[in-house]
Amino acid sequence: PIYFTPDFNVYFTYADSLEDGNSKFYDPADYLPSHPYYGQTISFAPYRSKQYELGTKARIGELDLSAAIFQITRPTYYEVNLIYGEQGEQRNRGAEFTAGGKLLDALSVYGGVTFSDAKMHKSANSAVEGKTMIGEPKIQANLLFDFVVPQTNKLAFTTNLHYTGKRYVDELNTKSTDDYATVAVGSR
Repeated sequence: PIYFTPDFNVYFTYADSLEDGNSKFYDPADYLPSHPYYGQTISFAPYRSKQYELGTKARIGELDLSAAIFQITRPTYYEVNLIYGEQGEQRNRGAEFTAGGKLLDALSVYGGVTFSDAKMHKSANSAVEGKTMIGEPKIQANLLFDFVVPQTNKLAFTTNLHYTGKRYVDELNTKSTDDYATVAVGSR
């Protein structure tokens, strides 16, 4: 990290990671006997994903704040013309903001929001070029409150609010799931 003051810094990270290769079983129930891989399992070599992130972190009193922009690229595998394989590149670009710390002596908060643009690039199927990746929401947010009951032996109650934006379920982005929110409560 590059530090400017004790309570503020800027950072840049780069990660080049090696991930397990995908595999595909051509189930005889789903393919005709004439398929070249009928009943076989095809395994692919490990692949690399790359991530760049530029961000800032600051501490104001008892509150930690951070903001970052990022890009992640990796190959994507799916089926084209009944053949599964590397068919393009997934590129996720986005921004994330987080905050956490004590609001009061007995009340802490932790939360964040991520905006992500996960697109298909360099696709073997031109119809999906530039489309949003299956299952990738454009927005996710989380907010957790933690309340410690004063004058107890650390009895605490928590409430966690989570939001996930709509997600596409097909490569052409014609069908999607609705966005949703969940609330979880707990004690310890």
